[in-house]
Parts: sequence; structure tokens; C-alpha cells
Amino acid sequence: MTYHLTDSFAVGGGILLGLAYDSALAEKLKSVRADRVSEGSFSDIGLLGSVEVSYTPLFGKVAFMGRKVMNYDFQVSVGAGAANLSGSADVEGLVPVAVAGAGLRLFTDKWMAVTFEVRDYLYSSALNSVVDPDSEGESQLAQESLRNNFAFTIGYSFLFPKVPKVSD
Repeated sequence: MTYHLTDSFAVGGGILLGLAYDSALAEKLKSVRADRVSEGSFSDIGLLGSVEVSYTPLFGKVAFMGRKVMNYDFQVSVGAGAANLSGSADVEGLVPVAVAGAGLRLFTDKWMAVTFEVRDYLYSSALNSVVDPDSEGESQLAQESLRNNFAFTIGYSFLFPKVPKVSD
């Protein structure tokens, strides 16, 4: 959801839900080393929320095949938020997230547009917790590092007027 303060600046926010599944490698590890795998875990994003500021530096019109004229705009956005990591107790928690992205809107008419956006959600976390064979069954976190989650979205926008049009 985004609110446009002017033609060039907007403030918005979003919520993303993440679903995780085990890869073929994870399934193989579970079958070969079930005792070790059950003691460790991998982290994944369950829920992510962000607040962003957008700037529209470029807008105009384009003609398709010399007939259909469409308005477009290109916007960039930056923001911050939080992500809820899930996994074992070692890797779970709320972490801060930085957001950067860009998008293109193609207006199908005055109040509707098709949107294409690419965003990068950056956060720092340990990828997994593993059991150290030398310790007494205690799990240890892998070293934390910066993670990038890219999202490409396609959507349809409805733009509401500030003042309703009054008929004659």
C-alpha cells in the first residue's frame, strides 16, 4: 500500500510471507544422518514487514505500434523493516531489514496500472545452527553474514483521486 504525497514522492509499506521447504539435499541428509540433522536447523524468513519512501525521477508516454499511447513512470525506493526468522531456537528472532528497489508502472488508463518491481531485502543472520561433534550435543551458530533476498513482483495498481470528479 502506497500513498503519494506528490507526483514524485510517496510513502508506503508492505508485508511478505515466506514459505520454506526442504531441498533434495536436506532430504538426503535427513535420511543419512537423521540424528545430527534433528539437532541443528536452518533459518528462513517467516514474515517480513517494511516501510519505504519512493521517488519517481522519470515519467512519460510511449506509443505501441503507433496507436496505443500509454503513460509510464519509473520509481526507486528505499526503506527499513523487520523480519521474523524461524528455525530452531538458536536462529529464531526478529532482525532489522534494509530495503532497496526499483519499479516500473505502465498505466492502462487514468486510474489503473500494471506494476513491475524488483526489491532487495538485506539482513544479517546466521544461516544455520549445527551440532559440534566435539561438544556435548550443544548446537553452535554458523557465523553471521549479510543475506540478500531478492523479490520480483508483478501487480496491478488502482489509483484513487484526491478529490472525486464532480459531474456537470
